[in-house]
Amino acid sequence: MKKLRHIAEYLGVLLCLFLAKRLPLNCSEAVATALGDLFFLLARKRKRIACDNVKRTGIATEKVEIERIVRASFRHMAILVVEALRAPEFFGSADLHEHVTFEIAPESQAFLDDPAQGIICASAHIGNWELGGFLLHRIKPILVVVRNMNNPYVDRLVREKTHRGEFDTTPKNGASGTRLIRVLKKGSMVGLLIDQYARRSPIMADFFGIPSATHTSPARLHISTKAPICIVFVMRRGPMKYTVSFLPPIKYEKTGDRDKDVRTIIETMNAELEKMIRRHPEQYLWAHRRWRDV
Repeated sequence: MKKLRHIAEYLGVLLCLFLAKRLPLNCSEAVATALGDLFFLLARKRKRIACDNVKRTGIATEKVEIERIVRASFRHMAILVVEALRAPEFFGSADLHEHVTFEIAPESQAFLDDPAQGIICASAHIGNWELGGFLLHRIKPILVVVRNMNNPYVDRLVREKTHRGEFDTTPKNGASGTRLIRVLKKGSMVGLLIDQYARRSPIMADFFGIPSATHTSPARLHISTKAPICIVFVMRRGPMKYTVSFLPPIKYEKTGDRDKDVRTIIETMNAELEKMIRRHPEQYLWAHRRWRDV
């Protein structure tokens, strides 16, 4: 039964891939917007989680405004899938800068220009994170830690038929710390998402003032390798128009207490993420159960 469901899902995704790449961009995005609205109406559990998350953060308190943000977020998530699939078509080396603006802090640019300097790139489920590795590997080699999909057929299809095949990836659950350290020592970047609920060895760090189980991997990797941590956002400005914001490296006062330093780094990253979410709440993945233990 499970295999049949996986095959059915695979065929559905295959059809979506075909349509997304064959239809004109405006048509693909119109369909994506409609699907986002449909998801908003039918996916009651995800809508409830998303609305509850927005309310908890205090970004909005009135029901009408909360639902407006959540509906826009669902639309955005559907559109980002389409635009991630069309990325190779629009973001070729010749016309990349017609569609993408890079805003890189001077100190971070110096690290990017140094072929021997590894960089830990921390990002989150905001903007179009799926394009992060695709765009950043044009600046410097990158290994992105990704979560494998539950459906093995869909997972293979996505890796083979989308832009993910253009840069190195490693599964989240099987990510080897040794490999990540080796990649950084070679002068490459490592891409990590920092905003999901952490199941294994988390710390409870404030996110919008609410304790949340948070991954410590970026901070511990930094302490072990001394590679700088830079937060990177790929924010959407319009149809196939993006701004890549490469923030300055995280700075903190080292105490010699590893656990204390890890907490300081994590809280600093969370604070930067909060700022971006407050500026662009419609581009954040609110449907994720971030505060499961509250």
